[in-house]
Amino acid sequence: MRRSVPDLLCIILVIIIATSFSSYLIFAQSVDKNLLVNGGFEEKGEHGLPRGWQIMPNLAKGGEATMDDKSAHSGKYSLRLSPNKKNTSEGFGVFMMLDPAMVQGKEVTISGFAKLEGMGENPAGFLFKTDKDNWLIIPQAVQGKFFFFSKTFSVANSISQAALCFLVGGTKGSVWIDDLSLKVSEVSDPKSLKLSGVTPSYSDPFINKLNTPGWQDSAFISPDGQELYFSYVPYAQKDFMDIVFGRISEKDVKIKGPIRVGSHGMMNFETYKVIRNKDGTWEKPINLNINSTYSLYSAKLSFDGTELYYTIRDYGQNYGGDDIYCSKKLPDGTWGPPENLGPEINSKYNDDHPFLRSDGKALYFARNKGETLGWEIMVSHKANGKWTKAEKLGPPINESDPEKTANHQPFITSDGKEFYFTRIQQLYKSVVRPDGTWGKPVKVFPNLPVSGHASVTADGHYLYFLTAKDKESLKRYQWAICYAARQKDGNWGDPKFLD
Repeated sequence: MRRSVPDLLCIILVIIIATSFSSYLIFAQSVDKNLLVNGGFEEKGEHGLPRGWQIMPNLAKGGEATMDDKSAHSGKYSLRLSPNKKNTSEGFGVFMMLDPAMVQGKEVTISGFAKLEGMGENPAGFLFKTDKDNWLIIPQAVQGKFFFFSKTFSVANSISQAALCFLVGGTKGSVWIDDLSLKVSEVSDPKSLKLSGVTPSYSDPFINKLNTPGWQDSAFISPDGQELYFSYVPYAQKDFMDIVFGRISEKDVKIKGPIRVGSHGMMNFETYKVIRNKDGTWEKPINLNINSTYSLYSAKLSFDGTELYYTIRDYGQNYGGDDIYCSKKLPDGTWGPPENLGPEINSKYNDDHPFLRSDGKALYFARNKGETLGWEIMVSHKANGKWTKAEKLGPPINESDPEKTANHQPFITSDGKEFYFTRIQQLYKSVVRPDGTWGKPVKVFPNLPVSGHASVTADGHYLYFLTAKDKESLKRYQWAICYAARQKDGNWGDPKFLD
Protein backbone atom coordinates (compact mmCIF):
# COMPACT_ATOMS: atom_id res chain seq x y z
CA MET A 1 0.00 0.00 0.00
CA ARG A 2 1.41 3.41 -0.99
CA ARG A 3 2.18 5.64 1.95
CA SER A 4 1.58 9.38 2.19
CA VAL A 5 4.32 11.92 2.85
CA PRO A 6 3.45 12.21 6.58
CA ASP A 7 3.54 8.39 6.89
CA LEU A 8 6.85 8.32 5.08
CA LEU A 9 8.32 11.04 7.22
CA CYS A 10 7.20 9.43 10.46
CA ILE A 11 9.55 6.59 9.63
CA ILE A 12 12.38 8.99 8.87
CA LEU A 13 11.66 11.04 11.99
CA VAL A 14 12.39 8.01 14.14
CA ILE A 15 15.81 7.90 12.52
CA ILE A 16 16.40 11.62 13.00
CA ILE A 17 15.35 11.61 16.64
CA ALA A 18 17.52 8.59 17.31
CA THR A 19 20.49 10.45 15.81
CA SER A 20 22.44 12.94 17.92
CA PHE A 21 21.62 16.45 16.65
CA SER A 22 24.78 17.84 18.19
CA SER A 23 26.92 15.91 15.73
CA TYR A 24 25.35 17.75 12.79
CA LEU A 25 25.07 21.33 14.05
CA ILE A 26 28.09 22.32 12.00
CA PHE A 27 25.71 22.79 9.09
CA ALA A 28 23.90 25.64 10.80
CA GLN A 29 26.61 27.90 9.43
CA SER A 30 25.15 27.38 5.94
CA VAL A 31 22.16 29.55 6.85
CA ASP A 32 22.09 33.23 7.67
CA LYS A 33 19.27 34.94 9.58
CA ASN A 34 16.98 35.25 6.58
CA LEU A 35 18.09 33.11 3.68
CA LEU A 36 19.72 29.81 2.83
CA VAL A 37 23.14 30.85 1.56
CA ASN A 38 23.34 27.88 -0.81
CA GLY A 39 19.66 27.92 -1.72
CA GLY A 40 20.50 27.85 -5.41
CA PHE A 41 22.57 24.69 -4.87
CA GLU A 42 25.52 26.22 -6.73
CA GLU A 43 28.16 25.14 -4.21
CA LYS A 44 29.18 21.48 -4.01
CA GLY A 45 29.96 19.81 -0.73
CA GLU A 46 30.77 16.23 0.14
CA HIS A 47 29.63 13.19 -1.87
CA GLY A 48 28.34 15.35 -4.73
CA LEU A 49 25.65 17.01 -2.59
CA PRO A 50 25.15 20.78 -2.21
CA ARG A 51 27.25 22.30 0.55
CA GLY A 52 25.49 21.98 3.91
CA TRP A 53 23.28 19.01 3.03
CA GLN A 54 23.54 15.33 3.99
CA ILE A 55 21.69 12.15 3.10
CA MET A 56 19.38 10.90 5.83
CA PRO A 57 21.12 8.43 8.14
CA ASN A 58 20.50 4.79 7.25
CA LEU A 59 18.72 5.77 4.02
CA ALA A 60 21.74 5.97 1.73
CA LYS A 61 20.52 2.95 -0.26
CA GLY A 62 17.01 4.31 -0.57
CA GLY A 63 17.69 6.54 -3.55
CA GLU A 64 20.01 9.01 -5.21
CA ALA A 65 20.70 12.71 -4.56
CA THR A 66 22.67 14.64 -7.18
CA MET A 67 23.40 18.18 -8.29
CA ASP A 68 21.86 18.31 -11.77
CA ASP A 69 23.53 20.65 -14.28
CA LYS A 70 21.09 19.81 -17.09
CA SER A 71 17.85 20.84 -15.41
CA ALA A 72 17.74 23.99 -13.27
CA HIS A 73 15.27 26.79 -12.66
CA SER A 74 18.14 29.30 -12.57
CA GLY A 75 21.89 29.12 -12.22
CA LYS A 76 23.89 26.01 -13.06
CA TYR A 77 22.56 23.35 -10.70
CA SER A 78 19.39 22.06 -9.09
CA LEU A 79 19.11 19.37 -6.43
CA ARG A 80 17.59 16.15 -7.76
CA LEU A 81 16.22 13.32 -5.62
CA SER A 82 15.31 9.97 -7.14
CA PRO A 83 14.06 7.01 -5.07
CA ASN A 84 15.61 3.62 -5.81
CA LYS A 85 13.57 1.04 -7.74
CA LYS A 86 14.38 -1.47 -5.00
CA ASN A 87 13.62 0.98 -2.23
CA THR A 88 12.76 -0.99 0.90
CA SER A 89 12.87 1.86 3.40
CA GLU A 90 9.71 3.53 2.06
CA GLY A 91 11.58 6.80 1.68
CA PHE A 92 14.71 8.70 0.82
CA GLY A 93 15.85 12.18 1.70
CA VAL A 94 18.48 14.76 2.52
CA PHE A 95 18.59 17.23 5.37
CA MET A 96 20.29 20.33 6.74
CA MET A 97 20.56 21.16 10.42
CA LEU A 98 19.67 24.71 11.52
CA ASP A 99 20.61 26.73 14.56
CA PRO A 100 17.44 26.74 16.72
CA ALA A 101 18.18 30.31 17.86
CA MET A 102 17.71 31.53 14.29
CA VAL A 103 14.10 30.41 14.02
CA GLN A 104 12.61 30.17 17.50
CA GLY A 105 9.88 32.68 18.27
CA LYS A 106 9.60 33.60 14.58
CA GLU A 107 7.53 32.89 11.52
CA VAL A 108 9.50 30.92 8.95
CA THR A 109 8.64 30.93 5.25
CA ILE A 110 10.00 28.13 3.08
CA SER A 111 9.75 28.71 -0.65
CA GLY A 112 11.38 27.67 -3.89
CA PHE A 113 10.80 26.01 -7.25
CA ALA A 114 10.10 22.31 -7.85
CA LYS A 115 9.77 20.01 -10.84
CA LEU A 116 8.41 16.45 -10.83
CA GLU A 117 8.71 13.73 -13.46
CA GLY A 118 7.44 10.19 -13.36
CA MET A 119 6.46 10.29 -9.69
CA GLY A 120 2.86 9.24 -10.23
CA GLU A 121 1.16 9.45 -6.85
CA ASN A 122 4.41 8.96 -4.96
CA PRO A 123 4.84 11.75 -2.40
CA ALA A 124 7.51 14.44 -2.13
CA GLY A 125 7.86 17.33 0.27
CA PHE A 126 9.70 19.18 2.99
CA LEU A 127 9.71 18.57 6.70
CA PHE A 128 10.62 21.58 8.82
CA LYS A 129 11.30 19.86 12.13
CA THR A 130 11.32 21.96 15.33
CA ASP A 131 9.27 21.29 18.44
CA LYS A 132 6.66 19.91 16.06
CA ASP A 133 6.45 18.50 12.54
CA ASN A 134 5.74 21.15 9.88
CA TRP A 135 4.94 19.74 6.43
CA LEU A 136 5.16 21.38 3.03
CA ILE A 137 3.79 18.88 0.53
CA ILE A 138 4.85 19.55 -3.06
CA PRO A 139 1.72 19.63 -5.28
CA GLN A 140 1.58 17.09 -8.10
CA ALA A 141 -0.65 19.14 -10.38
CA VAL A 142 2.21 20.19 -12.66
CA GLN A 143 4.64 17.70 -14.20
CA GLY A 144 7.76 18.31 -16.21
CA LYS A 145 8.36 22.01 -15.48
CA PHE A 146 9.41 24.12 -12.52
CA PHE A 147 6.69 25.77 -10.46
CA PHE A 148 6.74 27.92 -7.34
CA PHE A 149 5.85 26.68 -3.84
CA SER A 150 5.75 28.44 -0.47
CA LYS A 151 4.45 27.93 3.06
CA THR A 152 4.84 29.80 6.36
CA PHE A 153 5.13 28.22 9.81
CA SER A 154 5.14 29.66 13.32
CA VAL A 155 7.89 28.44 15.66
CA ALA A 156 7.66 28.31 19.45
CA ASN A 157 9.71 30.70 21.56
CA SER A 158 11.91 27.91 22.91
CA ILE A 159 13.02 24.90 20.85
CA SER A 160 15.94 22.52 21.24
CA GLN A 161 16.44 21.52 17.62
CA ALA A 162 15.67 22.57 14.06
CA ALA A 163 16.19 20.81 10.75
CA LEU A 164 15.04 21.16 7.15
CA CYS A 165 14.48 17.85 5.34
CA PHE A 166 13.71 17.21 1.66
CA LEU A 167 12.04 13.82 1.17
CA VAL A 168 10.63 11.55 -1.53
CA GLY A 169 8.76 8.27 -1.33
CA GLY A 170 8.03 5.33 -3.55
CA THR A 171 10.31 3.64 -6.06
CA LYS A 172 10.18 5.72 -9.24
CA GLY A 173 10.47 9.20 -10.73
CA SER A 174 12.51 12.25 -9.76
CA VAL A 175 12.00 15.59 -8.03
CA TRP A 176 14.12 18.67 -8.65
CA ILE A 177 14.41 21.61 -6.23
CA ASP A 178 15.99 24.97 -6.98
CA ASP A 179 16.19 28.51 -5.59
CA LEU A 180 15.18 27.27 -2.14
CA SER A 181 14.87 29.95 0.53
CA LEU A 182 14.13 30.08 4.21
CA LYS A 183 13.14 33.51 5.53
CA VAL A 184 12.27 34.50 9.06
CA SER A 185 10.17 37.35 10.40
CA GLU A 186 9.58 38.44 13.96
CA VAL A 187 6.14 37.83 15.42
CA SER A 188 6.64 38.69 19.08
CA ASP A 189 7.83 42.26 18.56
CA PRO A 190 6.68 43.95 15.33
CA LYS A 191 9.09 46.84 15.95
CA SER A 192 12.02 44.57 15.27
CA LEU A 193 10.55 42.96 12.12
CA LYS A 194 13.25 42.09 9.62
CA LEU A 195 13.00 40.38 6.25
CA SER A 196 15.65 39.83 3.62
CA GLY A 197 18.11 41.89 5.66
CA VAL A 198 15.88 45.00 5.48
CA THR A 199 14.70 46.81 8.59
CA PRO A 200 11.45 48.68 7.86
CA SER A 201 11.20 52.17 9.31
CA TYR A 202 7.42 52.10 9.57
CA SER A 203 6.32 48.64 10.69
CA ASP A 204 3.95 49.32 13.58
CA PRO A 205 1.16 49.95 14.48
CA PHE A 206 0.00 48.88 11.00
CA ILE A 207 1.64 45.46 10.78
CA ASN A 208 -1.69 43.61 11.20
CA LYS A 209 -3.95 46.31 9.76
CA LEU A 210 -5.66 46.17 6.38
CA ASN A 211 -5.18 49.83 5.51
CA THR A 212 -1.65 51.20 5.91
CA PRO A 213 0.38 54.16 4.63
CA GLY A 214 1.49 51.79 1.83
CA TRP A 215 -0.36 50.81 -1.33
CA GLN A 216 -3.45 48.61 -0.95
CA ASP A 217 -4.82 47.27 -4.22
CA SER A 218 -7.20 44.75 -5.82
CA ALA A 219 -9.62 44.26 -2.94
CA PHE A 220 -12.04 41.33 -3.33
CA ILE A 221 -14.66 40.00 -0.89
CA SER A 222 -15.58 36.31 -1.06
CA PRO A 223 -19.21 35.55 -2.00
CA ASP A 224 -20.05 34.63 1.61
CA GLY A 225 -18.40 37.80 2.95
CA GLN A 226 -16.05 35.86 5.24
CA GLU A 227 -12.74 36.26 3.37
CA LEU A 228 -11.13 39.37 1.95
CA TYR A 229 -8.30 39.22 -0.59
CA PHE A 230 -6.12 42.19 -1.44
CA SER A 231 -2.71 42.94 -2.90
CA TYR A 232 -0.15 45.14 -1.22
CA VAL A 233 3.23 46.80 -1.63
CA PRO A 234 4.78 48.90 1.18
CA TYR A 235 5.14 52.06 -0.90
CA ALA A 236 2.35 54.28 -2.12
CA GLN A 237 2.17 54.50 -5.90
CA LYS A 238 4.06 57.75 -6.31
CA ASP A 239 6.94 56.58 -4.12
CA PHE A 240 6.83 53.14 -5.69
CA MET A 241 7.20 54.48 -9.23
CA ASP A 242 9.87 56.95 -8.14
CA ILE A 243 11.91 54.04 -6.81
CA VAL A 244 11.29 51.89 -9.89
CA PHE A 245 12.53 54.62 -12.22
CA GLY A 246 15.47 55.55 -10.01
CA ARG A 247 14.31 59.03 -9.09
CA ILE A 248 14.64 58.27 -5.37
CA SER A 249 16.01 55.42 -3.29
CA GLU A 250 14.24 53.38 -0.62
CA LYS A 251 15.93 55.32 2.18
CA ASP A 252 14.44 58.58 0.85
CA VAL A 253 10.86 57.42 1.41
CA LYS A 254 9.58 59.07 4.57
CA ILE A 255 6.20 57.35 4.76
CA LYS A 256 5.58 53.71 3.90
CA GLY A 257 3.62 50.73 5.10
CA PRO A 258 4.91 47.72 7.04
CA ILE A 259 6.79 44.78 5.62
CA ARG A 260 4.14 42.15 6.27
CA VAL A 261 4.84 38.71 7.69
CA GLY A 262 5.78 36.28 4.90
CA SER A 263 6.78 38.99 2.42
CA HIS A 264 9.22 37.95 -0.32
CA GLY A 265 10.57 41.42 -0.98
CA MET A 266 9.98 45.15 -1.08
CA MET A 267 9.33 45.92 -4.74
CA ASN A 268 6.58 43.54 -5.82
CA PHE A 269 2.86 43.21 -5.15
CA GLU A 270 1.89 40.27 -2.98
CA THR A 271 -1.61 39.01 -2.29
CA TYR A 272 -2.97 38.52 1.22
CA LYS A 273 -6.10 37.03 2.72
CA VAL A 274 -7.91 38.06 5.90
CA ILE A 275 -10.69 36.10 7.59
CA ARG A 276 -13.64 37.71 9.34
CA ASN A 277 -14.10 36.93 13.02
CA LYS A 278 -17.51 36.23 14.54
CA ASP A 279 -17.59 39.72 16.05
CA GLY A 280 -17.09 41.31 12.60
CA THR A 281 -13.43 42.21 13.08
CA TRP A 282 -10.71 40.85 10.81
CA GLU A 283 -7.81 38.56 11.64
CA LYS A 284 -4.24 39.51 10.67
CA PRO A 285 -3.38 39.30 6.95
CA ILE A 286 -2.06 35.95 5.70
CA ASN A 287 0.50 35.88 2.89
CA LEU A 288 -0.77 33.46 0.22
CA ASN A 289 1.50 30.48 -0.45
CA ILE A 290 1.56 31.24 -4.20
CA ASN A 291 3.34 34.58 -3.73
CA SER A 292 6.95 34.77 -4.88
CA THR A 293 9.45 37.36 -6.12
CA TYR A 294 7.06 38.25 -8.97
CA SER A 295 4.17 40.68 -8.52
CA LEU A 296 0.93 38.75 -7.91
CA TYR A 297 -2.27 40.78 -7.70
CA SER A 298 -6.02 41.06 -8.49
CA ALA A 299 -6.85 37.67 -6.96
CA LYS A 300 -10.52 36.62 -7.05
CA LEU A 301 -12.21 33.42 -5.95
CA SER A 302 -14.51 31.35 -8.09
CA PHE A 303 -18.05 31.32 -6.74
CA ASP A 304 -17.62 27.83 -5.26
CA GLY A 305 -14.27 28.78 -3.67
CA THR A 306 -12.28 25.98 -5.34
CA GLU A 307 -10.29 28.16 -7.74
CA LEU A 308 -8.37 31.42 -7.47
CA TYR A 309 -7.80 33.63 -10.51
CA TYR A 310 -5.07 36.29 -10.44
CA THR A 311 -2.37 38.10 -12.39
CA ILE A 312 1.42 37.63 -12.31
CA ARG A 313 3.68 40.31 -13.74
CA ASP A 314 6.82 39.63 -15.80
CA TYR A 315 6.90 35.92 -14.99
CA GLY A 316 9.11 33.72 -17.18
CA GLN A 317 6.12 31.72 -18.50
CA ASN A 318 4.07 34.80 -19.46
CA TYR A 319 2.93 35.53 -23.00
CA GLY A 320 3.11 39.25 -22.25
CA GLY A 321 4.05 41.61 -19.44
CA ASP A 322 1.11 40.62 -17.19
CA ASP A 323 -0.67 37.26 -17.58
CA ILE A 324 -3.69 35.67 -15.93
CA TYR A 325 -3.27 32.47 -13.92
CA CYS A 326 -5.44 30.08 -11.93
CA SER A 327 -4.69 27.93 -8.88
CA LYS A 328 -6.85 25.13 -7.53
CA LYS A 329 -7.44 24.75 -3.79
CA LEU A 330 -5.56 21.83 -2.27
CA PRO A 331 -6.89 19.55 0.51
CA ASP A 332 -4.84 21.42 3.15
CA GLY A 333 -6.46 24.76 2.19
CA THR A 334 -3.42 26.17 0.39
CA TRP A 335 -3.34 26.92 -3.33
CA GLY A 336 -1.84 24.73 -6.04
CA PRO A 337 0.85 25.98 -8.44
CA PRO A 338 0.02 28.80 -10.88
CA GLU A 339 -1.46 27.56 -14.16
CA ASN A 340 -1.30 29.99 -17.09
CA LEU A 341 -4.69 30.24 -18.79
CA GLY A 342 -3.06 30.09 -22.21
CA PRO A 343 -3.04 32.11 -25.43
CA GLU A 344 -6.82 32.26 -25.82
CA ILE A 345 -6.88 34.63 -22.84
CA ASN A 346 -3.33 35.91 -22.41
CA SER A 347 -1.65 37.91 -25.16
CA LYS A 348 1.56 39.80 -25.88
CA TYR A 349 -0.09 42.74 -24.10
CA ASN A 350 -0.91 43.22 -20.42
CA ASP A 351 -3.86 41.06 -19.35
CA ASP A 352 -5.05 41.40 -15.77
CA HIS A 353 -7.90 41.79 -13.24
CA PRO A 354 -9.66 38.48 -14.02
CA PHE A 355 -13.17 37.75 -12.77
CA LEU A 356 -15.00 34.43 -13.18
CA ARG A 357 -18.77 34.78 -13.49
CA SER A 358 -20.74 32.98 -10.78
CA ASP A 359 -21.80 30.18 -13.17
CA GLY A 360 -18.15 29.56 -14.11
CA LYS A 361 -18.89 29.90 -17.84
CA ALA A 362 -17.38 33.30 -18.60
CA LEU A 363 -14.12 34.98 -17.60
CA TYR A 364 -13.91 38.77 -17.75
CA PHE A 365 -10.61 40.67 -17.57
CA ALA A 366 -8.85 43.82 -18.73
CA ARG A 367 -6.31 44.20 -21.55
CA ASN A 368 -3.94 47.08 -22.21
CA LYS A 369 -2.29 47.24 -25.64
CA GLY A 370 0.41 49.64 -24.54
CA GLU A 371 -1.42 52.95 -24.61
CA THR A 372 -1.18 55.22 -21.58
CA LEU A 373 -4.74 54.56 -20.46
CA GLY A 374 -5.90 52.13 -23.12
CA TRP A 375 -7.61 49.50 -20.98
CA GLU A 376 -10.53 47.56 -22.39
CA ILE A 377 -12.65 44.80 -20.84
CA MET A 378 -12.46 41.40 -22.52
CA VAL A 379 -14.49 38.22 -22.13
CA SER A 380 -13.81 34.55 -22.81
CA HIS A 381 -16.41 31.79 -22.63
CA LYS A 382 -15.87 28.20 -21.55
CA ALA A 383 -16.92 25.67 -24.19
CA ASN A 384 -16.27 21.92 -23.83
CA GLY A 385 -13.97 22.62 -20.89
CA LYS A 386 -11.78 25.10 -22.82
CA TRP A 387 -11.66 28.88 -22.99
CA THR A 388 -12.62 30.55 -26.26
CA LYS A 389 -10.57 33.31 -27.84
CA ALA A 390 -11.15 36.43 -25.76
CA GLU A 391 -13.20 39.19 -27.38
CA LYS A 392 -13.63 42.85 -26.52
CA LEU A 393 -16.98 43.88 -25.03
CA GLY A 394 -18.87 46.41 -27.08
CA PRO A 395 -20.70 49.58 -26.02
CA PRO A 396 -21.87 50.72 -23.56
CA ILE A 397 -19.16 48.98 -21.46
CA ASN A 398 -16.24 49.66 -23.82
CA GLU A 399 -16.36 52.80 -25.95
CA SER A 400 -14.62 53.39 -29.26
CA ASP A 401 -11.65 55.24 -27.74
CA PRO A 402 -10.02 53.25 -24.89
CA GLU A 403 -7.79 56.22 -24.07
CA LYS A 404 -10.84 58.17 -22.92
CA THR A 405 -12.41 55.41 -20.85
CA ALA A 406 -9.63 53.06 -19.60
CA ASN A 407 -12.11 50.38 -18.52
CA HIS A 408 -10.75 47.66 -16.25
CA GLN A 409 -11.38 45.75 -12.97
CA PRO A 410 -14.65 44.08 -14.06
CA PHE A 411 -17.08 42.45 -11.61
CA ILE A 412 -20.60 41.05 -12.13
CA THR A 413 -22.88 40.35 -9.17
CA SER A 414 -23.82 36.72 -8.50
CA ASP A 415 -27.38 37.28 -9.78
CA GLY A 416 -25.98 38.65 -13.06
CA LYS A 417 -27.89 41.94 -12.81
CA GLU A 418 -25.11 44.48 -12.13
CA PHE A 419 -21.81 45.02 -13.92
CA TYR A 420 -19.17 47.03 -12.01
CA PHE A 421 -15.91 48.29 -13.48
CA THR A 422 -13.40 51.10 -13.04
CA ARG A 423 -13.13 53.92 -15.57
CA ILE A 424 -10.31 56.44 -15.06
CA GLN A 425 -10.24 56.01 -11.28
CA GLN A 426 -14.01 56.12 -10.89
CA LEU A 427 -16.26 53.19 -10.12
CA TYR A 428 -19.12 52.66 -12.61
CA LYS A 429 -22.14 50.38 -12.62
CA SER A 430 -24.24 49.08 -15.48
CA VAL A 431 -27.60 47.36 -14.85
CA VAL A 432 -28.87 44.61 -17.11
CA ARG A 433 -31.86 45.49 -19.34
CA PRO A 434 -34.90 43.24 -19.91
CA ASP A 435 -33.39 42.12 -23.24
CA GLY A 436 -30.19 40.97 -21.49
CA THR A 437 -27.98 43.81 -22.71
CA TRP A 438 -26.20 46.22 -20.39
CA GLY A 439 -27.55 49.68 -19.67
CA LYS A 440 -25.62 52.94 -19.73
CA PRO A 441 -22.90 52.96 -17.03
CA VAL A 442 -23.25 55.50 -14.23
CA LYS A 443 -20.90 56.55 -11.44
CA VAL A 444 -21.44 54.64 -8.21
CA PHE A 445 -19.95 57.30 -5.92
CA PRO A 446 -20.08 60.64 -7.77
CA ASN A 447 -18.95 62.53 -4.65
CA LEU A 448 -15.76 60.53 -4.13
CA PRO A 449 -12.58 61.84 -5.82
CA VAL A 450 -11.47 58.29 -6.71
CA SER A 451 -12.92 54.77 -6.43
CA GLY A 452 -12.35 51.35 -7.96
CA HIS A 453 -11.92 47.57 -7.57
CA ALA A 454 -15.53 46.68 -6.76
CA SER A 455 -16.79 43.35 -5.43
CA VAL A 456 -20.20 42.55 -3.95
CA THR A 457 -21.21 39.78 -1.54
CA ALA A 458 -23.44 37.06 -2.99
CA ASP A 459 -26.48 38.32 -1.06
CA GLY A 460 -26.01 41.76 -2.65
CA HIS A 461 -25.92 43.55 0.72
CA TYR A 462 -22.31 44.84 0.80
CA LEU A 463 -19.96 46.42 -1.71
CA TYR A 464 -16.20 46.35 -1.07
CA PHE A 465 -13.93 48.68 -3.01
CA LEU A 466 -10.99 51.07 -2.84
CA THR A 467 -10.85 54.82 -2.40
CA ALA A 468 -8.57 57.45 -0.86
CA LYS A 469 -8.89 58.42 2.80
CA ASP A 470 -7.96 62.08 2.42
CA LYS A 471 -6.35 64.70 0.15
CA GLU A 472 -2.84 63.78 1.23
CA SER A 473 -3.47 60.14 0.37
CA LEU A 474 -4.91 61.19 -2.96
CA LYS A 475 -1.77 63.18 -3.80
CA ARG A 476 0.32 60.08 -3.12
CA TYR A 477 -2.02 57.74 -5.05
CA GLN A 478 -2.60 55.83 -1.84
CA TRP A 479 -5.71 53.66 -1.81
CA ALA A 480 -7.60 52.26 1.20
CA ILE A 481 -10.06 49.37 1.50
CA CYS A 482 -13.63 50.20 2.47
CA TYR A 483 -17.20 48.95 2.14
CA ALA A 484 -20.72 50.30 1.74
CA ALA A 485 -24.11 48.81 2.66
CA ARG A 486 -27.01 48.55 0.22
CA GLN A 487 -29.80 51.04 0.95
CA LYS A 488 -33.54 50.44 0.55
CA ASP A 489 -33.53 52.36 -2.75
CA GLY A 490 -30.86 50.04 -4.16
CA ASN A 491 -28.08 52.61 -3.99
CA TRP A 492 -25.01 52.29 -1.81
CA GLY A 493 -24.58 54.10 1.49
CA ASP A 494 -21.59 56.09 2.70
CA PRO A 495 -18.23 54.29 2.54
CA LYS A 496 -16.75 52.95 5.78
CA PHE A 497 -13.06 52.11 6.04
CA LEU A 498 -12.21 48.68 7.39
CA ASP A 499 -9.70 50.00 9.93
